[in-house]
Amino acid sequence: MKLFLNKENVFTDKANPVITKGDSLFRIFNDLILLKVKELNLYNNLEISCQNNYKFYSVKESQITYARDLSKQEVNYFGISSELSSNNYVISVNKQTGYIYRLAGFDTNDFLGFLADYKEMYLKCNSKKLKTSTFLKNFKVEGLDFDCLYEGLRKDELDRKKYTCLYRCNESISFY
Repeated sequence: MKLFLNKENVFTDKANPVITKGDSLFRIFNDLILLKVKELNLYNNLEISCQNNYKFYSVKESQITYARDLSKQEVNYFGISSELSSNNYVISVNKQTGYIYRLAGFDTNDFLGFLADYKEMYLKCNSKKLKTSTFLKNFKVEGLDFDCLYEGLRKDELDRKKYTCLYRCNESISFY
């Protein structure tokens, strides 16, 4: 669903210029898209007295395929493409709450929300606050650079050239 919502509307149907990106289009998208999802390794050296409910998943763009060839018109609605096929979309899912955090590849990034929620969970479980520096030092996920995400998202202006961890999969290759 996050991939579908991340896709910019590109409607070229002159007979139907206003097509709403809603449930019916999502159902078609869901039937067409085939994803090879990889669960990422988590390296958590934080002492926590309750279960860690966060899982991390990656979809490499080169592993996004379709149940059938898309027509030119369908590509506008359903196609997920990028200039670079080596980039990943990464999300985290809190299994307890169902919250989903977009951490790499998407147009927007939810890392600061993820960090705030993780620190809140840590406080509830351990009855003590977790410093951001302690989190960044001790919580690692395969393929993610939390230091880069934290620094890049805290800046007044987003600089994707300096903070390459904020690269969007649908970004033009000429941006870099």
